[in-house]
Amino acid sequence: MAVQRRAGAAVFFMIALAASATRVGGQDLSCEPDDFEVQRVSFEGNRAFRDAELANAVATTPSSWARRHRIPLLRGTKRCLNPLELQRDVFRLRYFYRQRGYYSTRVDTVVSKVRPGNVTVNFRVIEGTPVLIDSLVITGLDTLRNGDRLAGLLRPLQGKVFDKIRVQTAIDSIVERLHDNGYSKAQALFGFDVPDTAQNLASVQVDFVPGRVARIGEIRIVSEPAQQGEAVSIPDKTVLDLLSFEKGDIFREREFFRSQRDLYQLDAYRHVEIQLAPDSLQPADDSLLIVYASLAEREMRSVRLGAGWATLDCFRSQVRYTDRDFLGGARRLEVNGRLTKIGVGAPLDGAGAFCRPSVRSDPFSEKLNYYGGVTLRDPTLFGLRNVPTFTLFSERRSEFKAYQRTIPFGGIASVRRELRPRMPLNLAYQIEYGRTDAEPAVFCSVFNVCSLNDVATLTRSNRLAVLSAAISRDRTDNPFDPGRGDQIRLELRHASVAVGSDPSLQFNKWLGDAAYYRRFLGTSVLAARLQVGGVLA
Repeated sequence: MAVQRRAGAAVFFMIALAASATRVGGQDLSCEPDDFEVQRVSFEGNRAFRDAELANAVATTPSSWARRHRIPLLRGTKRCLNPLELQRDVFRLRYFYRQRGYYSTRVDTVVSKVRPGNVTVNFRVIEGTPVLIDSLVITGLDTLRNGDRLAGLLRPLQGKVFDKIRVQTAIDSIVERLHDNGYSKAQALFGFDVPDTAQNLASVQVDFVPGRVARIGEIRIVSEPAQQGEAVSIPDKTVLDLLSFEKGDIFREREFFRSQRDLYQLDAYRHVEIQLAPDSLQPADDSLLIVYASLAEREMRSVRLGAGWATLDCFRSQVRYTDRDFLGGARRLEVNGRLTKIGVGAPLDGAGAFCRPSVRSDPFSEKLNYYGGVTLRDPTLFGLRNVPTFTLFSERRSEFKAYQRTIPFGGIASVRRELRPRMPLNLAYQIEYGRTDAEPAVFCSVFNVCSLNDVATLTRSNRLAVLSAAISRDRTDNPFDPGRGDQIRLELRHASVAVGSDPSLQFNKWLGDAAYYRRFLGTSVLAARLQVGGVLA
């Protein structure tokens, strides 16, 4: 009987998988004149899972919000009912529930006509009683030093709902940790049996095969130049110095990912891939591994130009020159230049007619604003985990009818250290020699400097030196487009005579920033941000 039940489960699995494979193209976007447009898709009877989760598991989707609400000037997307895909959606939902421990779930559909040519679809779900993990057997970890701790990721699942997704996630986490501790060939075999669905109990067994602890035996660099026929710009020795692992180290998969990310951040490569060589090329002694680092360089030198017009800047322009292998060693040299107030600011003030009258009457727009800076980043000086950056600059910047800051020369020295993935620490020292011009009322209201003697001090050229430290932690699902998780950043800044600042320019400043992201209503994201800070002069 157990064999028959397993066979039936396999057939059901194949049907559901075939239905799921057609989901992407399931919704009918090329509606025919006699097709029914889907106005709404709803779910009824689901308790264990939210509507949004079930909506992601089916192909039937309503027309876009703009079309359903007939928003003027927004056409929206029309989606029509596909009867075949609707039948497959029943299997998709049953498969969704089965993978999460609900073996007796039943699903029915109700299609209701709301107006001519428009329907709503309601999925009625009877979840049933979930299958629980009655017994959980874990083998292969008892001989490892941290085996009991690793098995602790699975043991809490006993007695819980037999969610295959959750079990597989725990198994993958254990295998990943084995890969990070030298077991390059670690794998797991996941087996289960549900002998009687009437009792709703499952027996689960996970067999781990860690293999032997392996070390890096050889690192082979395969570099491709930016242009075919040219020589490679960054030599193999420099690449080896930039990797976070070396020959003889214990194999740790996370170091491969870290090195790959660090090399990408150099901006000198358009493709980076670090992986183990195929088994056919590995030595007979499986305790030593061959690693391939495949790199494709990009153009080492580039120039970027820009020009435009802005309400408060009038005409402006900028230029950036980048050398990604300056003097060898993958050093990055960046030269930046920027001009604003062109047309109204001396000595380029011959086109005031093209600037707004308010800008022409602004006393802090009478001089050309500029920035010129040279930045050198050396990843080989202390290694990629401690990357120093040095900047020399000169600038004049102004705020509309508020102030003007002129810095003939200044410099910044900083170092960035990755304490852990996505948790960097930045230490910096900035020194500049400059002056600030503003109306006395602005000094009092904006800078909190109301004494005429203090105002006179600030309008003279002074030396400002700032020592700063900033640490951040990013636990979002995507650092570029977060949908859930949080980001936290704390910055401390200190200026005093002890660090080289003028006695009139001393302060302590702190700034905290926190952001939280959470998905809701399917693809929408709720974002909240809190920023607090303080200054002690």
